[in-house]
Amino acid sequence: MVWLVLVFSMVAGATPYKMNDVGGTLDLPDYWEGKSYSDTDLTAERKDKRGKLMFRMWMTDYQVPLSEAAGKAFADDYAVRLGSLGGRSVAVESQQVRSLGGRDTLWTIQTFESKKGAKLLAQTAAIVGHGNVIHMRIWSNAKQRVSMKNALYDLIARFKLTKEPGAVVGGPLTAEDGFSATLPDGWRTPIGKEQDRVDAITGKLWASKKGTTPCWVAIRPIAIGNPDVMFSCGRPWQGGPIDEHSMASVDEEMRTLFFRGAAAEVPPAEKVTIGDRMGLMYKPRSGVNALRLAIAPYDKGLITIWAQAGSLSEDALDLAIAGVAGRTTFTGPDGGKQIIRADKMVGYYLAHRTTSPVVLGPIVVVVGVVIFFVMRRRKSSAEEWDDVTEM
Repeated sequence: MVWLVLVFSMVAGATPYKMNDVGGTLDLPDYWEGKSYSDTDLTAERKDKRGKLMFRMWMTDYQVPLSEAAGKAFADDYAVRLGSLGGRSVAVESQQVRSLGGRDTLWTIQTFESKKGAKLLAQTAAIVGHGNVIHMRIWSNAKQRVSMKNALYDLIARFKLTKEPGAVVGGPLTAEDGFSATLPDGWRTPIGKEQDRVDAITGKLWASKKGTTPCWVAIRPIAIGNPDVMFSCGRPWQGGPIDEHSMASVDEEMRTLFFRGAAAEVPPAEKVTIGDRMGLMYKPRSGVNALRLAIAPYDKGLITIWAQAGSLSEDALDLAIAGVAGRTTFTGPDGGKQIIRADKMVGYYLAHRTTSPVVLGPIVVVVGVVIFFVMRRRKSSAEEWDDVTEM
């Protein structure tokens, strides 16, 4: 029966609907009436003796595998969407991954009721696109179960992706600014149009250098909602050493540098290891969308690692950024060793290491020289007095 429907539909005329953001084209058969159309959404309806079939196609923003967790998140989202149409008591009847045309498809069947109590049914197919997940749903009265299934099979077969799902790249990631890092499990680089969405998030924290790749950017995407985001960039800075001795004063300088008017509201920095050197960790925002910043000196100034939670807890976000910081390497000359001007080094010792041999050594030498000349002058004076008494 299904194959007869597919053969018939392929013979019938069709109107191509190209959706750039979705990343594909749907040849909608002429027996479907298109109702609304955009780069991200398509709705249509089809008349039938047993009741009208309602179709909608849309996308969710990030590419995720069709896992059990994703399936639950999608089903919850479908329930909200059906509720906006007046559906009540939405429940999942079944959900499974099927292979259709050589492509994994998450098939979700949900029952619900109209405001008047009529029994309704929705069948939704989800497929992984290039940097997104594409959803196609048909709903009608419960008597249309078979017709819905056949119609959805047909539309899936007609849909042509512009690009296949993107490859998942988890690292190590290298930035032109002179460092690289290995990402934790579950994190990866953005795919396709995901980059534009991630830029909208990172752009509020950092103005990127357009046309280059000075930074590395990574996300931990979820099925519905904003991803967890992490990125690392270099920033020009000329200062002294950052260590346990200078931490308090450098902390004050960095909070002003990065948080400006809100510096007083940012808690004091915590010590963190970035690669082979000590750095500072800031926690400027807690709770929802928690924010973290880790910094350390290197040959081009400061390396900064930003992390913002989308779904991760604060503790999980802390572990993620600390893990990346510990697996960071510097690619510049001499291992990206910090370049410190002489005046900065002198200032560091005079301000933070006054008991260091580096400071005490010259002082001892100066004091010794002074004592030497004082003693020599006294001896000279004594010899002159002896000469006078002998006269």
